[in-house]
Order: sequence, then structure tokens, then C-alpha cells
Amino acid sequence: MLETLLAPANQPFAVAIGLLLGLLLIEVLGTVTGHRLGDHGHDHEIDADGEIDGGGALDWIGLGKVPLVVLLAEFCAAFASFGLILQAAAGAVAGPLPAWAAALAVLVPTVFATRWLSIGIARILPREETAAVSIDSLVGRIATIGSGTARSGNPAEAKVKDQHGHIHYVRVHPATEGDVLPANTRIVLLARAGGLFTAARLPDVDDLGGKP
Repeated sequence: MLETLLAPANQPFAVAIGLLLGLLLIEVLGTVTGHRLGDHGHDHEIDADGEIDGGGALDWIGLGKVPLVVLLAEFCAAFASFGLILQAAAGAVAGPLPAWAAALAVLVPTVFATRWLSIGIARILPREETAAVSIDSLVGRIATIGSGTARSGNPAEAKVKDQHGHIHYVRVHPATEGDVLPANTRIVLLARAGGLFTAARLPDVDDLGGKP
């Protein structure tokens, strides 16, 4: 089995399995230390047809609807599964496909599988219905840029608490053209368009003449 997995024709899928195991290890270590990568506020709503209400092309596959680590795990699992099944079927008929051809062939079904897995997992993730909030209610709240730097045309992730104290992770970009919002910058969310917020930097206390 290991020999088959490490065959040149299956290398892309072996890499995906390796990434999946790495994500699981990170989650286990995070659970032990209390800093799980998968901890994520849920800023989504699910309609009667099971569709995730978010907006934006990236949201289509579930970005921002389930934790990023879950989305990556879904993609890796689906990619490896489809790829190994395809190569096994091709090998039974005429021989495995070249690795690049097999990877391209399973890419589209992998994206669709990731989308539907995200919808299913979003339905069962624990949520407090009595404390549910609309994502639009986050407008006007103070947030903090996480890792990365937000620039015009290049959004970054920010962490914000709703009125119930629940943490949400949203994508933001500066409201002012040319402004740069580096990691750990405190911002205020000004407006939302689809799955993206515009934000402005909050001045430091020292800049206002106050004391830290």
C-alpha cells in the first residue's frame, strides 16, 4: 500500500495526505495547548436550501464559512481520495496516468466536493442559536488584523468580537487607497460588500494625547 502511495504517478496525492496529517497534528497539539488553529467564529447563515449565505467567489467553496484548517483538510482529503481512485481505475485498464494529468483531472470534482463538505460541516458545527448575529452587525466594531498585511486589492484576515463576545474572523481591506494595515493593527470595520469588509486604522492612544 505504501509502495503504491509513493509511486511517481501518485505523488501529488501522497503530498495531499501528508498535508492532511500535518493539519491533524496541528489540531491535536492546539487542543493540548489550548490554542487550536480551528477555533473560528461562524459568520455565516444557512438558508432553507442548505446554501451558505456569504458572498464572493472565494466564499463559494466555504472560505469563511468553516475554519480555514477544516477547509484545507477537506480539500486535501477530497483531492487525495479522487486521485487515488482515478489512478487505481486507470491502472486496472491500461496503466496509471501521469501525475500532472491525474491531478488536473480531479481538480474540478475536488473543488465541488470541498464546497459540499463545507456546507455539511457548517450545519453541524456547534452554534448558539440564541446568540446568533448577522454578519452586518459587525460593521462599526473594533477588530485586529491577524497575520498578514491588508492593502488595497489584497485583503487580510482580522479578528472581531460581536456583541455576545463571540470571535469572528473576517477579511478586510483598507478604506483609503494606498493605506497599509499590518498585523496586530487595531481597526474599525466601516462597511461590508459580499464577504469583504472595508476598515480604517484606529489611532493609538498616544496619538490622541492619552496614556497607555
